[in-house]
Amino acid sequence: DVDKAIDWYRIAVHADDGSASFKAAEELGNQLARRGESKADAPAARRDVEEAIARLGKLVEIQPTVEREALLGSAYKRLVMIESRGAAAGARARADAAGRLAALRAMALHYGNAERLAREANADNLYYPAKNGISAELTLAFLERRPAELAVERMRAVQESLARAASQSPDFWSVVGLIELRVLEAVAAQRLADTSGALIAEFS
Repeated sequence: DVDKAIDWYRIAVHADDGSASFKAAEELGNQLARRGESKADAPAARRDVEEAIARLGKLVEIQPTVEREALLGSAYKRLVMIESRGAAAGARARADAAGRLAALRAMALHYGNAERLAREANADNLYYPAKNGISAELTLAFLERRPAELAVERMRAVQESLARAASQSPDFWSVVGLIELRVLEAVAAQRLADTSGALIAEFS
């Protein structure tokens, strides 16, 4: 029950005794962003995600961590998805496009921050913020009509992080992440049509 969970997280975070953990504050932001993405009503969806961004942004200001920067990147990703729904015309379409670009830039920035912190800490989950950051950067490159570039060292680090996770503590996301990374490489190299059959087979 996401609505009730959010209500209880609010009560905990706003309690006068200040006993709620930072984890509770992080999870309140995370659940607001997730609920926002699931709402069909765009203004209501934006309100939830924008509140999530404001709350997570304050936590990052206090102390940036891999988790907080990644959650903030994820909230902006959900805002991009909301802004991408439906078709508008005229001035509204231009405003929506500008909003998407701004959210994409913020998504790339915060996933990039999370990736940098993960590298500095030699974290096991480097692949998660890196893969999402690469996705945002590629999308921005195409929308801004400029060449998409992927640093070889960066891609190697993400591949090694994914391979390590898939070997040591495999779950769905670490295994499928290797295929997703090959999708991003193919998109950047403009070879997706040539490799789509093999990639679809791997996903299947």
